[in-house]
Amino acid sequence: MFSLDKKLFAHLNETTTLTNENIKIAETNLNQDISDLKLQLTDKIETVEKSLVQQVRLLTEKGYSLKEIITKNHNELSEEVQSLKEIISKNHQQLNETITNENIKTAEINLNHGLQWIFGIFVGLIFVVLIFFWILHQQTFRGFREELQQRNNQLEKLQKILSEANILPNFENLEREHQNTVVRLTQESQELTDKLAQQEVLLQAFQQQEQKSNQEIQSLKQALVGLERLTDEIQMLRGEYHSQTRDLDILRRNLWIRGQIQSIKCTDLKNVQHLSGGCFGLVMSCDLLLHHQKFSFALKMLQNLGIETVNVEERLAMAELRSLQSLIGVHPNIIMMIHSFLDKPTEQMLSFVDKSIRDFLKHPDNEPRGTLFFLLERHPTNLKDRLAEGVSELQKVKYATHLARGLVFLSENKIAHLDIKPDNLLISENDSLVIADFGVSAQLNDLWQAPTGLFGFGGNPNHLSPEVMNARTQLAAFLPCEKQYSWELGIGLYEILTGKHPFPDYGMTKLSEIGEPPLLDIPERYRSLLDGLLRAVPSNRIPIVTACGELEHLLSTMCGLE
Repeated sequence: MFSLDKKLFAHLNETTTLTNENIKIAETNLNQDISDLKLQLTDKIETVEKSLVQQVRLLTEKGYSLKEIITKNHNELSEEVQSLKEIISKNHQQLNETITNENIKTAEINLNHGLQWIFGIFVGLIFVVLIFFWILHQQTFRGFREELQQRNNQLEKLQKILSEANILPNFENLEREHQNTVVRLTQESQELTDKLAQQEVLLQAFQQQEQKSNQEIQSLKQALVGLERLTDEIQMLRGEYHSQTRDLDILRRNLWIRGQIQSIKCTDLKNVQHLSGGCFGLVMSCDLLLHHQKFSFALKMLQNLGIETVNVEERLAMAELRSLQSLIGVHPNIIMMIHSFLDKPTEQMLSFVDKSIRDFLKHPDNEPRGTLFFLLERHPTNLKDRLAEGVSELQKVKYATHLARGLVFLSENKIAHLDIKPDNLLISENDSLVIADFGVSAQLNDLWQAPTGLFGFGGNPNHLSPEVMNARTQLAAFLPCEKQYSWELGIGLYEILTGKHPFPDYGMTKLSEIGEPPLLDIPERYRSLLDGLLRAVPSNRIPIVTACGELEHLLSTMCGLE
């Protein structure tokens, strides 16, 4: 902590080498250096006091007692003093070696005075430090005692207040209450454990009940699905019933109209418009007033290409007229003929005929030839156009079922249509399929054979069965038509489902080359039926009545698809 000034010791070393002549000068310089050393020691003492105060504070804050601090600083001072003594003794020995006895005495006297003065200053400094620490200790402990006394007073006041208010706890009562509380909580915990066990049992029962309920719900869902399907089927049947009811109403109306018409002429028909035309006839739309009420019909005019009027009904209309007139009863899927009559077409009607054959419909004097007219029930569109618009699978099955019903009715009346194609299948306002255009139809004998003749061309080649095509190719007198209905239904069903013929270029193909119908693109539920209908060998072909029953069943099972 304390150290001698280096300048002093340097000067002392220098004086040991002086000669006797320079002793006085050295003494003077030594005295001066001692005075300077006193001043320096005074400054150092002040600095040491400040440093001691700061160190005392730091040590006090760290928990050191005053005794420990004084002891520590005293030890350090003793070590410094001892070190100083050793340094002075060393320098004193060096002076003894170089200075004469007189100089040594004088130097010893001056040095002893300086050491005494320095030692006195050290002792005073230690005394001052001790007094300072004692004062600091007294002030510090006075503050502690005052603070402790203050806290004791506050505690006494608080105890007095608690005592006056009777709030001081009774530890025995509290302990007894604590034990009772522990016992009560233990009992409640046991009760809760028992309740929890009961709840677990109830939970297991509830889970079992929930599982059972889920099974019942699943069963109800399945029943609901079945009920929805049944509802859809009932809705479909109800719609079918309403459709059939409307068809019956239309049939009753047409029968009433048929009974009201005695005779009509082309001039009685109003709003005549062209609809379509073919090789043998022209189809138009027209209106007819009956009892001040307007009715719309389809008017078919057979194209008389040179036959005398008196022979028209017998020769020109033999097929269609006789087929429609021979039907026993009426059917919603067969077009109904309201009336037939002979008359000369008007100029407007002739304007609808192709120019290449228009002159053949007139006599040489340019007078129109008489011809046969059919007044038929009118329907808005045909199957070909309806399929082009896009229909659902359920509607396709419905149309096929209506076609089967109509073919069954024709088989019961032994009428072979021989030209079942989408153009000749009309769609009514009630979305029912109606078979029309009996221009190449034929009446069958008891052997289910159709006679061929001048106007019995044998039907449309694309829709004739292989056995009919074979007889037609061989120019047979009769055409075997017993299984023609099944073949026509198979071709019609295939065209309804796919929009194309199952056998491309069928009319140009050799009968021996006709194989199995292509059914890979057909849904599975139709393949068995189509395979049975389109068998090349008629004996292997399923009957039309059986096929109609399968379509009826398929229609009823598909009611829930949409």
